[in-house]
Formats: sequence, C-alpha cells, structure tokens
Amino acid sequence: MSSMVSHDLLIKSASTNYIKHSLTINIEILNKDQSQGQNGIARPAQILNVELDVEKRLQAMVLKDRIRIKQFFIDFDRLRKGTVGEAAFRTCLGTLNFRFTEEEILQLINKYKCVDKTGLINYSDFCNNIDKVFDEESNPKEVLGNSRSTANFTDQEKNLMIDALQNMRRLVQANRILLKPSFQDFDRSKCCHVTDQQFQRVLKNLNIIPPNDKVFELIIRKYFDKGNTKEVNYFQFCADVDRPEDMFPGYTPKRGVPEPISTEEKKTTTASRGFFQGSTKEINVLENRFSQQAVNIANDPTDVEDRLRAMVVMKRVRVEEFFRDFDKLRKGKVTINQFKSILSMLNFQLTDLEFDSLAGKYKTNDPDNLFNYFDFCQTINSAFTTKGIDKDPVATVKPVTKEDTYLARRKYLEISPEDQENLNSIMQEYRTAVQNRRINLKPQFQDFDITKNGHVTKMQFLRVLAQLGIYAPENVLALVLKKYMDMGNADEVNYVDFCNEVDTPEDMFGVGRDYNQSFSYFPRTQPRKVEVDIVKHKPDDVDDVIARIRQQCKQQRVRIGEFYRDFDKLRSGYITEAQFRIGLNMAKIVLSSHEFDELVSHFQAPKEGKHVKWREFCDTVDEVFTKKGLEKAVDMVLDDARTQTIYGRTNPNKVQRNVSEEVVYRFKQLLTRQRLDAKSFFQDFDRHKHFKVSPKQFRQVLAAFGFTMSDEELESLVKTYGNAQNDIKYLDFINDANPNKGVIPPDPLATKSTYTSQSQNFKGEEEMENLIFKIKAQIKKDRIRLGEFFLDHDVLRKGNVAAQKFRGVLYSQKIQLTNEEYNVLENFFALPSDPTKVDYVRFNEDMEKIFTEKDLEKDPVKKLSEFKAPSILDPKDVLNTDEEQLLDGCLQRIGWEVKHRRLLIKPFFQDKDRSKSGFIANTRFRSIFDNMKLKISDDEYQLICKRFQAKASNEINYVEFDYVLRFYSGDHEPQ
Repeated sequence: MSSMVSHDLLIKSASTNYIKHSLTINIEILNKDQSQGQNGIARPAQILNVELDVEKRLQAMVLKDRIRIKQFFIDFDRLRKGTVGEAAFRTCLGTLNFRFTEEEILQLINKYKCVDKTGLINYSDFCNNIDKVFDEESNPKEVLGNSRSTANFTDQEKNLMIDALQNMRRLVQANRILLKPSFQDFDRSKCCHVTDQQFQRVLKNLNIIPPNDKVFELIIRKYFDKGNTKEVNYFQFCADVDRPEDMFPGYTPKRGVPEPISTEEKKTTTASRGFFQGSTKEINVLENRFSQQAVNIANDPTDVEDRLRAMVVMKRVRVEEFFRDFDKLRKGKVTINQFKSILSMLNFQLTDLEFDSLAGKYKTNDPDNLFNYFDFCQTINSAFTTKGIDKDPVATVKPVTKEDTYLARRKYLEISPEDQENLNSIMQEYRTAVQNRRINLKPQFQDFDITKNGHVTKMQFLRVLAQLGIYAPENVLALVLKKYMDMGNADEVNYVDFCNEVDTPEDMFGVGRDYNQSFSYFPRTQPRKVEVDIVKHKPDDVDDVIARIRQQCKQQRVRIGEFYRDFDKLRSGYITEAQFRIGLNMAKIVLSSHEFDELVSHFQAPKEGKHVKWREFCDTVDEVFTKKGLEKAVDMVLDDARTQTIYGRTNPNKVQRNVSEEVVYRFKQLLTRQRLDAKSFFQDFDRHKHFKVSPKQFRQVLAAFGFTMSDEELESLVKTYGNAQNDIKYLDFINDANPNKGVIPPDPLATKSTYTSQSQNFKGEEEMENLIFKIKAQIKKDRIRLGEFFLDHDVLRKGNVAAQKFRGVLYSQKIQLTNEEYNVLENFFALPSDPTKVDYVRFNEDMEKIFTEKDLEKDPVKKLSEFKAPSILDPKDVLNTDEEQLLDGCLQRIGWEVKHRRLLIKPFFQDKDRSKSGFIANTRFRSIFDNMKLKISDDEYQLICKRFQAKASNEINYVEFDYVLRFYSGDHEPQ
C-alpha cells in the first residue's frame, strides 16, 4: 500500500499506471486539527471515491459542454498530419479550461508520443479517444458519472443521514422555508456548488443545522461530488430534502422509515399529485389548505393538445420546421426522445404525465415505437387553416382571435350557472362601493406584485380589500376569488381583471378605450406655428451693429453673401430693402428696427427707390474672416475686425473701478492661501465654452469658495467685466486675480509656448550596448526565459530561427522594440552563412548572463556579478544621491498614507486633464495634494517637479508619478 500526502489528502490505493485502467481510489481527508474544523465543527476522517482516469474526466467535461476538442489542435497543425509538438500540446490542454496536474499531462504525453522519436505527439489518437463519448454506443449518464466523486457510508450512517434529512424536511415544511434561493445567493457562477463554510452558514441562518457535528460531517461528505473536500452540491441536497427516502437507491432503511414505494404506486401517486382530477365547481378556495389536495388544473393531460395549440398561435410558431432537422428522409416520424427535445427547444414545458399522454396518442405501431409527428403537426396547425381547403374553394377559415390563445395564458376554475348569477350582482355592488368611496384599487395591489405579473396571492387579495374597508361574507369572497383565479390553481388571483371590471374607464369618464375620439379634437399633426421674435436693441452707431453681425457670423460660420445672390440676377450689387431684410432673416440674424435703419442708411445705394449695397455690406461683415483684395496688396495689414459691441453700455466710473479692484485683490489673496483652480469651477456652468457666465452663476461659484460680496460689488464687476448681455467674462476676472501673474518677468526673446525643444528619437537605441542593456533590464524585471520560447520554433534544434520568428518571440514576450532596433539585433546575431537566420543560442546566452553564467559547474569558486536594472525612482539620473534619498523618504510617507487611508489619487488628476495627455500643471498638482491633505514641503514639491517633469517646464507627468507611487503603497502587487 503506497501513500502520498498532498494538500491534506492521503491517497490509499495502489496503482502506478492509472491512465490506462479505469479505477477508483479512496481519499481520506486528514485535517491538521482533527478535533475541530475552521468553524468550530469537529471533522473526523472521511472517505471519498474519486475517478483518477483523467481521460474519463475529460470525456465527461467534453460531453457536458459539447466541445469538439480537435478544433483546438488544428491551428498548430497546418499540414493536418495529426501530430504537434509538446509545447503546442500543452498549450491546447491549457485552453480547455480543465485542471490538469503536471503528472497527468506527462502521462498523457508519454501515452500519445510518437514512436519514431521525433518528439511529436499524436493528438489525432487522443482526440479520437475523447470523442468516443459522442458515439451512439456510449452511455451519457455513465460518462458524466465518471467525473463525480461518491462517498462511502455504513448502514448505521445511512440511517442517521435519512433521519437527519427527514427532520430537516419537517422544519422546512412547518416554517415554509425556501432552501434553494438561500444557497443561490452564494453561487454567483451558477454551478450548483458552494463551499462547505457557505453551506454551514446557510443552514445556521435558516436554523436547520444538524444537532451534532457528526451528522453535519456525514451530510457534507455525501455532497462532495467534485473530487475535493471544498465544494458542496447544494442542488442535490435540496432534492434529497424533499425525498430523503430516495437518497440511497437500493438501500432499505432499518428503522423509522417507511418502505419504498413500487414503480406502479409511484405512477399512481404522480398522477394524483400532478393535477387535480376532479371537478372544481364545488371547491371552496378559502378552505383549501396545505393539508388538503392542492388544486392544479393547469397541467391536465386531457387538454395538453389544446394548450399546445394555443401556445403555437400565440407565438406564431411553425412546429414542423423543428421536426425536419431530425427527419432527414421525411418519413414523418421521429423517436420519442427527439420529440421531447423538440418540445424543449420550443420552450413547451410539459410534465412526464402530459408527455406520456401525447406519446401514447401519436405512437406508431412499428416495433421502434416512433412518434408520428406528421399527424401531430396537422392537429396543431388546425388553428391556422383547414386541411384540404384547396379542394373546397368556397370554404371559410375562422380567423385567429385572442380567444384562441386563452388556454396558453389562462386556466379558469369551473363555476356553476347559479354562482355566475350571484357573481353578477356581487360585482355590481363592488362597483357601486368603489365609485361612491372614490377608491383607487390598482396601486394597492401593485404594492404586493413585486414581479409585475398581474397576480397576487389570495391572502394578499383579501388583505387589500380589508385595508380599503371593503368587507364581505366568506361565501361571497370565495366566489370572487374563484372567478379571477386564472392560473389553474387556487392560490393566485388576477387583480388586473378585477380592477378593470370593478373600476372601468366607462364608469369614470363616460367613454372607454374602444371609443377613443381624442384624435378628432387633437389631431396627430399640427400646423407649423411661426412666431416673430421682438428685438429692441438700440445700437450706438452702425459699427456697433456690424460688430454684432460679425460676431454671430463667426460663431455660426455663416457666409452671408450666399443669401443675397439669388436676389441680384444681374450682379449689380444692389437689392431692395425688403430683399435685404429677407436675406437677414434667412441667415437667422434677427435685427431690431433701429439696427435695420442704421444699416439701410449707411449702405444706401445710389439708385432710385429704396435699395441697399448688399455686396459692400457682405465685404464689411466678411472682414471677420479675411479682407477683400488681399491678393493684390501683399503688404495689406490684417487687423482684427471689431466684434465687441457697446449698445448703450457705459463704462464703469472711478468708484466702480476701485470697488472691482478691491474685489479682485481679495480674491487673489484667497487663491494664494487655498491654491485653488478657479477656472474649472466656472467651466461647470460654461457648457459651450464661451468663457462667460451670468452674474447669478458668478456669485454662486464664488460662494462655493467661501467668498462673499455685496450687491454693489457685484454690480461693479458686471460693469467692469460684463458684455453686451450683462454676462460676466470670468476668464478676464481670473487673469486679473491670478496670484502668479507678474512673478516671473516675461522673456521678450522667448517663444509663446512653454514646451522645451526636445528632439524625439523614434528609431530607438542605435548603439548595440545600450540596446542589450535595455533588453536585459526588461528581462530582469519580468523574469523571462527566452530560450524556452525559441525552442518551439526550432524543432530540429539547429540553434537558429528565421528573423521573422525571432521578432515574433520577442514581441510575444512584450519586449517592445522599434523596427530599427530589430534590424540592429538581427544583423548582430545573424549567421555568417545565412544572413536571414538569427543565432538565438548566442543571443540567449548573452541574455542569461544577467541570471548566471555558462559552465559555472567547472569553476565552483567563481563569483558572479549581479546585474542591476535601472531604479524606478530615478531611471534617467536626474537627481543626485541626496535628492534621491529625500524623494524616497517623501514617497514612502505618501505611500503609507495612501495605503492606510485607501486613497485613489489618479482619478483626481484625470479630472483636471481635459485633453487626456497625461500631464497637468504644477499648481493643479499641488492643489490636489492640499485637498487630499497630503502634506509635502516646498523642497519635496520641487523634487517631484524635477523628477516627474513633462515636456513643458510647468507640467508634471502624473501617470508616471502614480505608477511609481504604486510601488510605495503596495498597489503594484496583484490582490
């Protein structure tokens, strides 16, 4: 007897070649502390039977998921020889989402390795062996059973298990507990398994946990069916709680359990339990309790065809199309199992009794017991048409109405004629009570209808009526409930139909849905209403009007001359005043009468009548884009055309100017103290980026900073920084209040851009030494063994590969190089005899020197020098030693605060990075630190700016800063 302990498992069977023979072994679970488990429950030794044949377990997985395993190998076998390399074989096994141990993979490789000693593996035989599960001779249940583990129990333990589950069943029935939803809260992957701790937690929450630890250990051992002792099959547990006596097939309990029921008795019990066989006329739904037989007429096998016909009409399904895929020869017959599969595809859920009734009716007389689907489809399709109608041209077919789908949607209980007459008078009394008391019924019922299916339970229905004060005797309530129970049972009530009948729209409004005449009074299409905008602008002069038109044309990119050319056929440059006004309206330039008069008087044409020089007007407006005749005068000065308007606005007087300067000074002091970025707060109100806000919005933003001002101060600011519409230009206000304004004198020789002139080298490293150091640093950081990946492309072990494959290996390991760097490497390590080949062995030996040296065993006393990769703190040697120590201490302190305060700094930087460039200004970087209360000194701030400087001198690369800070806060490690 050989034993092997791995992960607290002791294997207690002997067999070395378990791949070739199908056998089971016993696994005894040994806990480190057998007296108590993790949750205070004693865990004695348990025994499981586990299938060790990896191919059988793989066959079960392939059969369950319907996987064609050969498709994974075809990509590695271009010539379809049926063989692949060992690395490709391992890769394909890894993509199967199946847990292989190293020992199992090695035994599969040894079993299917080619005998010609080429190192290839015959995957074709392996796939054929796995695909045997799809043969007709294979038994799917047996194959799936091979992947599960089973537990061994003695007779005493079986009796104890059955008694425990029967006690649980009594508690579940008495307390009306739903077992399965409690487990499904922990089963996020929908695999019907939870951990043993989660299983114990659910039983504790439901207060049905066994009285002692021994019974609990027996229960979880029973449902360890995945070959391990961590996952419990709660789905099978819930099924066994419903029928504990069927938990151990073939075993007769020796005490306290009734004898098993025979097969015929089970069928009789199922038939009596599957549906209510008697008449429902004399049933009192109020007296129907759990102790009596449940009323369920929805699955009556006698009307299964009528219900299927109603479902087909409702869903508009052609059922014969689904049978043709199984009947290639069009014989009109399929097997019973195929018929059941087709009903499942159509989403027709039938019970076993209903299916047996259909199969018995349409079963053929041949020995194969086939199903005659041709007659079945004719019966179902009779709802749409009549067979043989082509021989009777005058025959009529009944149209399909909503009554034809009632059986698919509703199943009413039977009501006698006397009860129906009583119901009519009862419903009239309900209508009168609801109308007199002005009761709105439906919202009260909808509070109980969480799933919005239009049904509530009968107890909820009665509860709502009691809350509304509508009382009635029990016999009356029983009739009302019976009328609106349309689900084929005596538990659910259709409150929507009840509300529509009691509280009808005809009684409330005098008209119903069938007589809706609202379109007679409110037609769907309304004539377009054109309203005139009344504008009362009073300009100072004609230049003020032209400046306003220029501004509007510039914002909307309007070429105003396009609207006047059609009026001037002769291109004289003159049009009438009416045509001039029409052109302005078409350009959506609304002018007041004063503005229009100014334009007409200024551009009056020297012609009889009221004419306007429209070409001169268009040239004047288009100066906002360019000037006319620019090609003739090269030295013409292009001044900015006026777009600022006055329109009667007066300039601020001396007092208002002094008040504005005082407000700007106080706001400048606030920005200096709090290091605020005021512009971003104003931009939240400036959606269109016009750099202006209303006075109310301006005051609201300043109030958010804690900066208050009086009405007089706001009026002075409007006069100083306002425009024609009395909106405040906040950008001018911020520029005047900028605390950094005037600190650094501008260099007259410097350019406008603050970016430093840096030459970008897109070719990469040109020196071979620097290129090798760059690759070694990346290999050292990622711990990559390149030699193993080159071997996959060198089957004959020649020591060289093609240049394209050389690049592919480096690219697959995420060693990003430019084309020029690849060319330098390939030329340096190229074979002398063939320049298109690369000597990867020499390249790999050079790379491996960062870990070890070749032939080290011949010189044991040799000391190796350690390869030092560039430090992440200062990879470009920007800082000296003292500065690196100071920056390291600063980042350690910031990283500690970020880790313990659970801070995410990067999103705050990204909010200020509108262009998504990865850079932000130094002042914004410092203000974010102040807002998050991360204290840094001025020296540390200068070091951070120096180390993480972007292309501009006043910007910081916050992406690189966040990347470095992750190493100090511990966020770079995977969780």
